[in-house]
Amino acid sequence: MKPSKTQETEIWQVYDTWLTAYLNADVKTYASYLADDYHFIGSTDNEEFLNKTDTTTFFENTADQLAGKCDLRNETKIIEKFEGLVFVTHLFDAWFLNGNDYAYYGRFRFSNALKENKAGWRFIYQHFSTTDSKADEGETIGFDKVNAENIELKEAIKRRTIELESKNRELEVEAALERVRAQTMAMHSSEDVGKCVVKMFSELTALGVDEGTRFGIGILNHDNENNQLWTARKDGDKVSMHIGNIDMASHPLLKSARKAWKAQVPLHKYVLEGEDLLNYYQMLNNAPDYKIQIPIEKLPKKEIQHCFIFEHGFFYAFSPREFKPDLIHITKRFSSLFEQTYRRYLDLVRAEAQAREAEIELALERVRARTMAMHHTEELKEVIQVVFDQFVGLNIHVEHAGFILDYKEREDMHIWLADLQQGVPTEIIIPFFDSPHWNRYLEAKAKEESFFSNLLPFEVKNKFYQDLFELIPELTEEAQQAIFSKPALAISTVLLDNVGLYIEHYSMTPYTAEENAILMRFGKVFQQTYTRFLDLQKAEEQAREAKIENALEKVRSRTMAMQHSEELAETSTEMFRQMQALGMRPWACGFNIFEKDEKAVTQWMSGGDGSLSTPFTTPLTEDPF
Repeated sequence: MKPSKTQETEIWQVYDTWLTAYLNADVKTYASYLADDYHFIGSTDNEEFLNKTDTTTFFENTADQLAGKCDLRNETKIIEKFEGLVFVTHLFDAWFLNGNDYAYYGRFRFSNALKENKAGWRFIYQHFSTTDSKADEGETIGFDKVNAENIELKEAIKRRTIELESKNRELEVEAALERVRAQTMAMHSSEDVGKCVVKMFSELTALGVDEGTRFGIGILNHDNENNQLWTARKDGDKVSMHIGNIDMASHPLLKSARKAWKAQVPLHKYVLEGEDLLNYYQMLNNAPDYKIQIPIEKLPKKEIQHCFIFEHGFFYAFSPREFKPDLIHITKRFSSLFEQTYRRYLDLVRAEAQAREAEIELALERVRARTMAMHHTEELKEVIQVVFDQFVGLNIHVEHAGFILDYKEREDMHIWLADLQQGVPTEIIIPFFDSPHWNRYLEAKAKEESFFSNLLPFEVKNKFYQDLFELIPELTEEAQQAIFSKPALAISTVLLDNVGLYIEHYSMTPYTAEENAILMRFGKVFQQTYTRFLDLQKAEEQAREAKIENALEKVRSRTMAMQHSEELAETSTEMFRQMQALGMRPWACGFNIFEKDEKAVTQWMSGGDGSLSTPFTTPLTEDPF
């Protein structure tokens, strides 16, 4: 009779923990799993103990002979339940460290009886034994010396054969591990980690671990966010790679794997079957951030996940059957190797982050430099072009970038725009019109938000542009139709004190958190740009006012220099000159002097060529103007 799945998981955890303590001289942990009425019979003459105290004392005195020097290979484990007792049979080849190499010692048999008490499953009886090398096949006891010598020779040959086969196997495994190490060291980008996982898949398959349908790496964290999975699986004759994030609380299998990782259990298994298996794969296929599609109709009836835990996550393998002990041993070694791969991956991630930061800072510095080089307010359009170019250089998808200057609620919107198609910045004024996008913009400003993003689906986007094009009809019909054909509009906007900086592209994919963070940094730099723009605007207004005042002063001076009334025409000429100097383009300039009865006006005029016209009188009652 087999125990339940829950009981089996608990019993294997107890047994594996006790065995680890036994092989590593952890006396306290070893003794904690022995029941008070525990009995033990060992494999040597002096290991006959009928109580827990004597057994623990003997282990404490001899544990250092075994600690860290024994390797179990070719293991077979069987678990059976008889009424209230559970029997665990563990068969294995024992290899002991002899100098710098491991030597084959013999076949061992561990028989274990466990019973559940308040503390959990505890050992009540154990019997360790080895095979009798004196007995030949078909015999129980060796009767004569020749037979004993033959047996000894056979055993020596058998041990040597096993040792040679094991060494050959070890060389194969080490060569495979070395090829994976070489792939790891050849990584130049964090994205290359996928190639390492595919390489592990290929090498494990070549070593005979072909029972697995999928191998992969799970990188976990304690807050259950951004759990990364790198999965390699057979896709016909090829090995396909899938990378994404997944919520470890979305299925019992993932929950149990996460629990095992937190407890740092060396090996964790989970059996998928029936409705549980179907639910798991439906969850995987529907996971938004894990792009993998596994045909439901091709699923096996049963599948077992093997998780080999390491510090940052686990190496996992799925198989229709439970891995044999030697395959578990090999897969464990590949799992340990991945820790080296992951450290290399983290180094590359840090290096890429530093390089990306340098790129961003250089882009920001270019905007700062162009800002400080501004001498006229008209140069603001060149700054937005620099901003646009920097987003393109940072591989951020952008089709428009723009500044919204000094916008007040429900008033005209003054925009400086850099456009991917036109290639030149444009200054436009858009009268306010009611739309979901502008309403969202107003809402964000009213709440004093510093940032907002928007995604306009196809119909909403087209309605927005239909209303917009009625206000700026100068856009060509071809350009309008090109915009109407786009699938959607994604916009991200930084809201500053009195200006907005935005980027947009025609897609259903919104800007990522990283891209929005970069936009925020550009927004802070552009706040400096706008301050410089306002300073230049103020300086230009002051300079303009000074020019106007100077022109007025010249007209005043000519006026005060008049000695005769006829010189009024010369004052008109001076006023004409000053208007031209101020950039005005009058075709004539002069004075109208009304008669006392207001029925006629005398006009003193200066023409466009600077000539004086003879004063003339115009009757007011005879001309409609």
